[in-house]
Amino acid sequence: MTALKSFFFDPHDVKTAKGFQFRLFLFLLFSTLIAIDHRIHWDWMYTHWLYDYHFGFVKRGLVGEILRHLIPGPQVPLEVVKALGWALWSIVALFFFYFFSVVYRELRTHEEKERLFAFFIFCCLCPIGLRNYALDLGRLDQIGLLLLFLQWFHPPALLTAMLTIIAVFVHEAFVFMFLPAVLLIVHRTQGFKGSIPVSVAAFAAVSIVVLHGQPDAPVEIFWQYMNGKATSPLNNTADLLYRNLWQQFLINTEANKGQLPYLWQYLANAIFLIPSAVLVSRFPLKAFESFLRLSILLGYAIVAILACDWGRETSNAFFVCTFLSLLFLREPEFKSRFMQFKVLDTKTLYRGAFVSVLLPAAGIELPRITKFYRFLISWLI
Repeated sequence: MTALKSFFFDPHDVKTAKGFQFRLFLFLLFSTLIAIDHRIHWDWMYTHWLYDYHFGFVKRGLVGEILRHLIPGPQVPLEVVKALGWALWSIVALFFFYFFSVVYRELRTHEEKERLFAFFIFCCLCPIGLRNYALDLGRLDQIGLLLLFLQWFHPPALLTAMLTIIAVFVHEAFVFMFLPAVLLIVHRTQGFKGSIPVSVAAFAAVSIVVLHGQPDAPVEIFWQYMNGKATSPLNNTADLLYRNLWQQFLINTEANKGQLPYLWQYLANAIFLIPSAVLVSRFPLKAFESFLRLSILLGYAIVAILACDWGRETSNAFFVCTFLSLLFLREPEFKSRFMQFKVLDTKTLYRGAFVSVLLPAAGIELPRITKFYRFLISWLI
């Protein structure tokens, strides 16, 4: 709490009441943008939260199995999943604010604090940041991100290994999306002695998912069981559990051909990754750690290609790079170089934040921009 208070009320940084009013205005603007952008299709997320181990072990079934034992009755209400989705987003946002506030408190000069606060505003308003996660409530990715956030506190390697197994059982894509970053942090703080048990745990969990992750029941019976648990219409994606990665890639590619004309506009989201990516790329690392840093970007490229979900993976990459950049900024030898990065110039970051306000969350392709402004006009009128 002290760290958060110093972030918003530091008398050495906010010289006049206008400074605080400006920050409060930006925070309220950020909240309003979430409300405007919030048009969620719950059927996809609801379906994934209902997978469980009723027919034996199945990939992505851990969360549903926990809910099955916690919620009385044969059905899992949609309202429960909505509440959990909002809770996950709120925890991610609180962690996000906390990390910025800790680094902010540790900076010494007024110029460094102003630049970090501009970076914070840019990250808040960025269309691939918290706004996108608010539009994507209930994604199992956010559980994996929270397990990565725990590395801020440097837990023991065995605890990290256990959390890695849990994360892979929640969603196997954790191996591509968050594991390289986890290994980078663990290796930097605990060396090979810490990273080996985490790697072994990840390999074992992935092997179990690949070899035993398909339901024993036919897809028709499994889907009938899923509908019996639901109180709202589902997205018929149960057949995903019966495919391997290559089959899933082929089917997703065919299903997403209609989005290919907008691929270059999806990739334009990568522009908003530049500030965080620059910080991460400039941090001096050893040879193995540099390989893990490269693996972070390669992992997101692999998942984006397999899932054909470019906006989602760009958003996950944004959070990982921002988290790593804040973690690195706590180290004295890197903190002294913070003011040398021109891409993190205060005016540049505020300009980027202003451009972000004009864009809808979760992608900037033309059809979505048109839909966004039509909705905004109708809402204002």
